[in-house]
Order: sequence, then structure tokens, then C-alpha cells
Amino acid sequence: MSKRKEFVLAGSGGQGLVMMGILLGQAANQDGYTVAQSQSYGIAARGGVSFSEVVISDDVIVYPKTRNPDLILALTQETYEMFHKKYPDCLIVVDSDAVSVPEDEKNARSLPLTGYCRKVGNMRVLNLLGIGVVQGFTNAISNKAMEDTIQERFPKECEANLAAFHKGIEFAVATKEQ
Repeated sequence: MSKRKEFVLAGSGGQGLVMMGILLGQAANQDGYTVAQSQSYGIAARGGVSFSEVVISDDVIVYPKTRNPDLILALTQETYEMFHKKYPDCLIVVDSDAVSVPEDEKNARSLPLTGYCRKVGNMRVLNLLGIGVVQGFTNAISNKAMEDTIQERFPKECEANLAAFHKGIEFAVATKEQ
């Protein structure tokens, strides 16, 4: 039986969602997986709905879009509502600084993603923090593959991005243990 993992990374333009999908795909490819990544974004460069879909498999990917995501990362209220309606039974992780989730919502996990970025004084690490969250919940790829990808793609900002990636894993693991 083949291993197939599907992710939706959603928010608004300018949050690095397309880059998140590309980085996740690159690391998965480095681990030997077949990857399909697609993206959608509004006409506005910043502020409109933007999302990336990533499919990782150890087999041929016949359909390159998500059918039943393993995890949705929603960084805005609008994308939370949009994808929660589409996939009501999927685990959805939201930025607690930007998204309000009903208290009785059993499939949602709220994490202080924007708050962390503000604390470290670098909003540009939001995308690697998000990838860390995906990794912490799903263990879809090896940490080493993502670390190598970060070092290759961001040599000048490597330290901050690696720290954000590992903090995202830490957030996810702590939330899973609750």
C-alpha cells in the first residue's frame, strides 16, 4: 500500500504560502517521494486568499490535488471558514492570533504563529514555522531533508528559518500531547 500525504496551506497573499508548498515539496522530493504542488491566489499580490496544495506519495500521483487532506494550515479567518466547510473532518491548524475557532470544534488546533514571529521580530519566518507545524503533526518528511532545503534556499537567513522550523515542530508536538 502506498503512502500518500495531502496538505492545504492557506492564508492571504504575502504570507509565503506558495513558498511553503514549494519548500515542503522540495524536501519531500529530496526524501525520495513523488510530489505534486499546486497553488491558487487572488488577483491582489497581498491580502487576497492564497493557498497551496501539496501531495506527497511514494507512488505515482495520478490526481495532483488534495482529495482528503491530512492537515490544513489556515492562517486567516476566511481560509479557515473556506476549508473547514470543504473538509469538515480534517485536522485544521490555525493561527490563534488571526483565527477564531468555536470552542466545540474538535478538529481544530490553535497555535500562536503570528505571536511567535512578532516575539522574534521577524514575520518572514512564518512560512517555515508553518512547515514545522505540518511536520510536527504528520512527520511526512525527514527533518534532515527540510533542514537541508532551508540551508540551500536561505543561506543568509538560515539560522532564523531553522529556529522557526523547529519551533513549529515543538508547537505541534506539545499540542498533540494535550
